[in-house]
This record gives sequence, C-alpha cells and structure tokens, in this order.
Amino acid sequence: MVLGLVRPIRIDDVVYQGLADVDMGELPTVLKEGDFVRLMDVVERGPRTVRLGGQIWAKPWSHKATSTAAFRRTTKNFVFSHDLHGQLSEAEMLALAMSAGAVTPVTSYLAIEPGVRPSRAGFERGQARLGSRSVVRPGVRMQASVRTLDFAKIVAPIVDACRKQYPVSGGGNTPRSIRNGSSDTLKGAPTDHVIAHVTRREIVDVEPLPQTAYEACVVEGIWAFEMPDAYWPSRAAYPVPI
Repeated sequence: MVLGLVRPIRIDDVVYQGLADVDMGELPTVLKEGDFVRLMDVVERGPRTVRLGGQIWAKPWSHKATSTAAFRRTTKNFVFSHDLHGQLSEAEMLALAMSAGAVTPVTSYLAIEPGVRPSRAGFERGQARLGSRSVVRPGVRMQASVRTLDFAKIVAPIVDACRKQYPVSGGGNTPRSIRNGSSDTLKGAPTDHVIAHVTRREIVDVEPLPQTAYEACVVEGIWAFEMPDAYWPSRAAYPVPI
C-alpha cells in the first residue's frame, strides 16, 4: 500500500459502458496494476467500442477500447471453436470461414514452404478433382496430378524371385510342401493368385493361407514388402497373380 502513495497502482469504481447486452455481473470494479479484463459472451451484435470509467487517486479516469479489424477477424473463429456453427447453412459457414481465414468443416489450408513454388516432379499422369470444400477459396475447382501405382506390378519382382526359387511347370503352380520342398501338397489346392489387403500404406492381411512352398514365399515376401509413398485408398484389396 505504500507504493500507492508514490504512484497510482489501481483504478477504483470501474464502470463499463457499451455492453448493454452482456452480463456484467462478474466484471471487476477494481483493477489493480497489471490486471486485465476478458469477457466472452454470445450476443446478437458485438460492440465495436467499450468505454471504461473509474477513479485514479480519486480523480475521474476514462478510457475507450476499440476492437480492431484483426481482432474482429480472429474472433469469428470462436463460432467454430466453440461449436456454435450448427445452425448455419453450408453457404453461411463458408462465408464466415472465408472471412475469418479459419479451418472449418467446409474449408482447409494448403501449406506450402515459403519461397518454394509447387512442383510436379515425381508425379505420374493422373487426375484428382478437389471440390470447393478442400480449398480456402469458395467455388474453386482444382486439378492435380497424383501418383498412383499398380500394386500387383510393384510386387511382381517378389513373385518372380519366388518362381525362380520354386520353379513351376506347365505355367501353373506346382504343389510343393512348405516343410520339406517335396511334391507333397498341404491341405487345400494351389491357387493362381493371392489377395493383399491394405489400409493406406500398411499391409494388414494376405490370403488365402499358403498351401505350397512357392505360395508361402510369395505371401511372406508381400508381408515384408514396404509400400512406397504414393496415393493409396484407406482400404483396398489387391489381387496378385502368381
């Protein structure tokens, strides 16, 4: 309290003007040095200017706080961060999101390294269409090349290596025992293909169960295969001729 005799360190009897639609019951009436006031509420129309009044050393004091364009733009994001957009139509959400520059259910951002132009290097021919929900600008349709790969083609070297290790006759899959390499078959007949189940870049299953050493070689090779970086659907099944 001694410091308060040397210089002002508080504002007494603080009043707030311009917040008619806001519940001011929790707003402080005394602001000590270093204090700040932050109040968030949902109102029909937010004020552009708020006037504060009070006393400093028993002398009248007033201050006008005005919201800036940057602040108004930023606070529009609260509609989405506080899940208040449920009553908005898609067009209304898009208009608000575009104005706020926000990532929302109908908009997203494309991040590009500063100073680097987008490059198509490494992309194979193909097209993918992105709707207006995938970009920040409304109504824009983009075309981009995406790298798509033929799974059976990229694992063909595995099949070829196994075929050399376990030769087949007559163009078919000659049954061989997985255990001893003889011509005795295990339960089930040999197959002309296996199916690899993938989720994105992860192989999650290969079927059917191998019945020959040759099939086991192919299945184990596919399980050990590391899928390259490319576009892969979230879930797919790829037949691989053997």
